[in-house]
Amino acid sequence: MTQGGIQKTVHFINSILGVTVLTLPYCFRQCGIVLGILLLIFWSWLTYESSMMVVNTAIKTNKKTYCGLAQLSFGKIGKLTSEICILGFMMGVCTAFHVVMGDLAVHLLQGLIGEEVTQNQRMLLIFAICCLVVLPLSLTASDSVLLSTTAVVGFACFMVVTLCHCCHRLLSSGQEVQVRLWLSDGLLECLPIYGTAFSCHPQLLPGVCVKGLDVSKQRTMHAIKHAFAATLVFYTLVGSCGYMCFMDAVKGNILSNLPSSAMMEGVRVVLLASVVMSIPSIIQPCRQAIGTLLFEEQVNGTFSVKGDMSLCQHIATTSLLLFLTMTTGILVQDVETVLGVVGTTTGAIICYIFPSLMQSKLSKETVSGKIVLTVGFSLLVTPVYANVARVSKEEIKLEPMREVPSLFELKAATQPTLWTETTVQILMNEQAPNAALNEEKGTEYNTSDSALEDDTRQKRPRQRNQSEINRGSESTLRRSPTLLRFLLKTSQNISSFT
Repeated sequence: MTQGGIQKTVHFINSILGVTVLTLPYCFRQCGIVLGILLLIFWSWLTYESSMMVVNTAIKTNKKTYCGLAQLSFGKIGKLTSEICILGFMMGVCTAFHVVMGDLAVHLLQGLIGEEVTQNQRMLLIFAICCLVVLPLSLTASDSVLLSTTAVVGFACFMVVTLCHCCHRLLSSGQEVQVRLWLSDGLLECLPIYGTAFSCHPQLLPGVCVKGLDVSKQRTMHAIKHAFAATLVFYTLVGSCGYMCFMDAVKGNILSNLPSSAMMEGVRVVLLASVVMSIPSIIQPCRQAIGTLLFEEQVNGTFSVKGDMSLCQHIATTSLLLFLTMTTGILVQDVETVLGVVGTTTGAIICYIFPSLMQSKLSKETVSGKIVLTVGFSLLVTPVYANVARVSKEEIKLEPMREVPSLFELKAATQPTLWTETTVQILMNEQAPNAALNEEKGTEYNTSDSALEDDTRQKRPRQRNQSEINRGSESTLRRSPTLLRFLLKTSQNISSFT
């Protein structure tokens, strides 16, 4: 491979690599090591196919920007949609970079001062790094070979240290490692992260068309293919080694699991430099989308690669993008959450849906294009399906229905009523023994409440009259059928209430 080919490959590797690598051990824990590797292979092939759709269509139509392809395919609506989606996707990725940058800087500062860093100190630290380092780099040319090489070398050092730490831990423990090979319970949660792992579509055409890189189709295809292969190896090693090293204790950001040592502190410093060097390449597509949306006019039916902006517009747009993503990164401190939201919204549209539709519109429809389109729409509905699946797994506890009180219970609750044993037997059973009726003749109402014995004499005549009514109707109850006897006795009890 020539020097120019190596430079192109490094540039594309820097475009593909991102902070997704820090969440892959967590994804391997959720899906299992075999399923995790298979998903990485599938998504690398799928993203490579969709990126080739963008590159081939751009070369065929002589377009230099993603927004220009979208406008040629779907008109002004397609151009506006692509600009909004590129802004959302790349700003989400830049937010994830700010989250990782803050975590690394805070950990290094804690090691220096020996105290826990507060939230305000964390904000000031991130703000200082952005103002002093990231902003000057973002204002300059973001396609520098030096920046890309520095970023890739930093991520490579992180991979090597993770691999060595895993081997040392496995050999020194002397215990068998029981890893999960296949687990589908966490698949829906990890699919958006896998979907954004290899996404680089807004950065492809600037990398192909910038000055100093050969736009030869053959060399470009080889450089992109080698970049995807190297990234796949990198992701597989970091994901599997990180998972086997920490097992079920691995967190969403593997940096939280790394121990504090001199070697690890050095790795954090190198990784922080890589994250800082990668942010300018993310800002450029955002700035280009804002330029085509607000400032730039087409020249010969296409847009310029770097965006047609004045110096003031360039500085204002870069500062706005940088500090807006920095603020979001301070508020949202979970990398996996940011990548999950981005992967199921704008990432699915930019990386899978639009490339397949643009190829079928401007070139030809292929089987791989149909697969890419189907996967893109599946990513859009993944959050809805995941929530439905989560709710369906929860146990729904049904409480028994409260029994509605009968008329007799309501009457008894409102005023005290004297019940005879005969009344209770008739209510509980249709056929009350005649012997019980005979035994109840002429008996007073029984109660255990001592307060009832002090009733006034005005109530006693009413009680005696009721007793006479019961004795007078006894012969009728004996001659009536069982059901009729129950109804008559029930009506007598109701009359006793009134």
